[in-house]
Amino acid sequence: MKFNTILFFTFVLLLNSCTSNKETLSFTQKFGKVYQKEEFLSKGAVQFDLKLDFATNEKINARLIMLNNVYKRVIAYANGAKITFDDNKVFYSPTMPNETSVRYDAYTGGYLFHFPNKLSYKEKMWTSYLNKEKDSEKYFREKVAIVPETGNASYDSYVVFATKNSNIIEKATYYVTLQSGKDDAEKNLHATQYKDHKEISGISIATKWRFCRWKEGIGLTDELGRATLTNIELMKVDTNYFKTELNFKTS
Repeated sequence: MKFNTILFFTFVLLLNSCTSNKETLSFTQKFGKVYQKEEFLSKGAVQFDLKLDFATNEKINARLIMLNNVYKRVIAYANGAKITFDDNKVFYSPTMPNETSVRYDAYTGGYLFHFPNKLSYKEKMWTSYLNKEKDSEKYFREKVAIVPETGNASYDSYVVFATKNSNIIEKATYYVTLQSGKDDAEKNLHATQYKDHKEISGISIATKWRFCRWKEGIGLTDELGRATLTNIELMKVDTNYFKTELNFKTS
């Protein structure tokens, strides 16, 4: 009887210890276990075909090849046109059919794909966020802000929702001030929903993105667009592949 009592209390202590360790994990540590940033970086690069539509308009239909450290990428189109991205410098070939879309294409696919692994960068600040949406109990959620004077905008922030049962980032609401002020950005909130995660070489990757308006306390509202990622491959690549040709233009 005494032995059983000791065994029971030992079990309780171990259970409490496990629960305590689980509860003390930071928000980024919780989803970090799923996205395995260090393992992802060790793969070298990723390539995939991206089809991105807004309403009935096709915005991007191209193959992206990117270093996993986010500093270099190539966007290659069926007609042979290319965009190269090199540490925030954007170059493009003379055969680009629509020069006005160059910077949009250069940044959008790469940023959205790398978003889960960029969240622990030092220029980000995390704060708690009170979720008033009706399905709030499904999620861990916190608000992350880019420190002013880092990146392209003076103030960007996101509310990030990770599911409690899987720690996968399901959606992120963003306040982006690149083309507007902070007050205007907060009046016109949008969100990206990450869907249909698949394991690629042991790394969880969302194969579909959904773009919506977002309202605080309500959540996702009007759908604005969708994107599909296919032929995803993690691989090693020669950095010469990202070389900019002499006849490329600068954006």
